[in-house]
Amino acid sequence: MKSDAHLHKAERITRQLAKIGPRFHEARVEAAMLAATHWTNRSLHILGILPEAHDMIHTDYLTGADHLRLKLVAPALLAAVEGIEELRAPYVRGAAPDPAAAGETAIRLLALVEAEARKVRAPELPFVTYSPHAT
Repeated sequence: MKSDAHLHKAERITRQLAKIGPRFHEARVEAAMLAATHWTNRSLHILGILPEAHDMIHTDYLTGADHLRLKLVAPALLAAVEGIEELRAPYVRGAAPDPAAAGETAIRLLALVEAEARKVRAPELPFVTYSPHAT
């Protein structure tokens, strides 16, 4: 997906998220995760870590090298998106206590993801990817 499409989707999901009240914490966490994923993909494309033809689903699915690259150039963004991801198992799939606080945390982390993603700029030099099978 193109970077601009990720931007528009992230902004639209965030606007919709603002309409979801604290009682619906699962929806808040899931929407925050989805919007954060779009912000992260946009950043990965701008940075040249992933081509626009390839999107990340979860940060766990990035290669070790790509995860490290993102961590080096956008550590706060990566930490925030992974923080939202960590809320999913106990609060969306499980029944951990104080779910409303988890929803608020997801929204706070999403705001951080967005702020950090908006700072991302293309690097002066591209990342070099080594492939032992390249000819």
